[in-house]
Amino acid sequence: MSEVEVINRDNVSLASSDSNVIVVLDNEVEVIQTFEQGPPGPQGIPGIQGPVGPNGEDGNTVLYGPNDPIFEGVDGDFWINTTTHFIFGPKAAGVWPAGTSLVGPQGVAGPQGPQGPQGPAGPTINPATAVPLIDGVGAVGNSVKYAREDHVHPSDVAASAVRFDAVQALTGAQLLQARQNICAAPGDAMSYSGIQVNGSGEVSQRLGATPVTLVSGTPRYIVDSIRAGYFHAANTAIMSAQQLGAGPPGFSAGIQLTSAGAPMSAPGAGDNASLSVPVEGYRCQRLGWNTAGATQPLTACFFFYSNVAGTFSLNVRNGANDRSYSKSCAYSNAANWTFYKVTIPPPPSGNWATGFNTSIDFRITAVCGTTYQQPDGAWANGNFLGTPATTNFFAASGNFCAATGFALLPGSDGPKDWQSLAACQRSFVNEFHLCQRYYEKSFQYLTVPAQGTGFTSNSLFLQAGGAGTQSVQPTFFFKASKRAIPTITLFNPQNGNALARNVSRASDWAATALNSADVDCFQIYGTSPGSSAIFDTCGIHWTAEAGL
Repeated sequence: MSEVEVINRDNVSLASSDSNVIVVLDNEVEVIQTFEQGPPGPQGIPGIQGPVGPNGEDGNTVLYGPNDPIFEGVDGDFWINTTTHFIFGPKAAGVWPAGTSLVGPQGVAGPQGPQGPQGPAGPTINPATAVPLIDGVGAVGNSVKYAREDHVHPSDVAASAVRFDAVQALTGAQLLQARQNICAAPGDAMSYSGIQVNGSGEVSQRLGATPVTLVSGTPRYIVDSIRAGYFHAANTAIMSAQQLGAGPPGFSAGIQLTSAGAPMSAPGAGDNASLSVPVEGYRCQRLGWNTAGATQPLTACFFFYSNVAGTFSLNVRNGANDRSYSKSCAYSNAANWTFYKVTIPPPPSGNWATGFNTSIDFRITAVCGTTYQQPDGAWANGNFLGTPATTNFFAASGNFCAATGFALLPGSDGPKDWQSLAACQRSFVNEFHLCQRYYEKSFQYLTVPAQGTGFTSNSLFLQAGGAGTQSVQPTFFFKASKRAIPTITLFNPQNGNALARNVSRASDWAATALNSADVDCFQIYGTSPGSSAIFDTCGIHWTAEAGL
């Protein structure tokens, strides 16, 4: 044991300040406690590896995609929409909360940067000396001029483009498809715009398809609203006319004028032959030709056919026959239907009826003597029928001319070819009703008016008086109001006279005559048979002519 003396210092606390501390040193322990830190000891030997702890819980992550999250991820995950730059999360209870934009507001504009260095000089720019090509094979061009004059547009057909500034050689199928693509129905629209009546010649109430021999200087209706006529001063030419039973594709009828005997071999100055389409003033009002300074043209379309080639004239006159326009039309493809479309400029002046009289007389002239010739393609004051270029289509017996598909359209637009012209024709039913404004009959449609053709329901009436009495009979009403008070012609359904027939007693009336007529109806009166009785069934046929 050793004895150590410890002197009382600040770090030793004693019960009394004057007492000493006696410390007994134990050599076995040699430990002394003091408040002073000793130096670090040497590195100890590493301990053995402890056991593996339990697995920790799954962590969360940040997912991303181009759309907002729907079912993706688990609770605690975040999601970034890489398109809108919104962040969503954390997902909780299987539901994604609303997103928050990761993009901050637009910052303020930065200061103006310094001016860049001068660029190199460019090429010299010159005005163009040629316009770009419209059609041709596409090619790459180089130009430093204002206009790309070396640029070539591909061919319009190859590019399948419909042109508006030039004529295109399109097929019928291409035309049809082009109209369908632009939702256009020109045929339907134009058919009801035409001022002509019975342009295809289908309606023929007066003659049917029966040929008739014409009288020089006396034109007559061959089909409804279309006349044929000629004048031959020598009066030796024989001409006939009739309705055709066929036409170009899309047409079932037409009108034909034929040299049926001695030809018009040497036409005199006043000789002529033509087919004409007179048009009522009410139908021409849209043209406005009755006012000074008229600006509306008229487009005429039709088909022409002849067994000989030549030049005919298209002609337009007013009803007073003091304003005329003629245009030469070459016909080179003999024995073939040929389509024509001519736009007629508005007349500078003239008396063009706007009421129920003739306003326009449109015609095709196949013979024109010098008296009726006028300059080609110009309006003239006077009564003219054709141009000096008009040839004689009836120089030989058997020669003929035919036409169909007349369409007279206000304005400068018209059908392009035979397909669209056929679409411009109104239906037979519509044309038939229009034709009845100018002509109507009690006979069946296919029956040519004549005496003794038999009874129809339209011809029957009840006798208003007793035997041998004179009385006014019931009124006959027209199916269409007439253009003007018509000329009534009476026919006996049984015998060859113009007397009414008592069907019940099989005897003719003693006398029959027209009592009165207006644009809607007419009445007859007469003396009944001596052996008849009141209310006997009687019959009489009639025609009402109100043509131009």
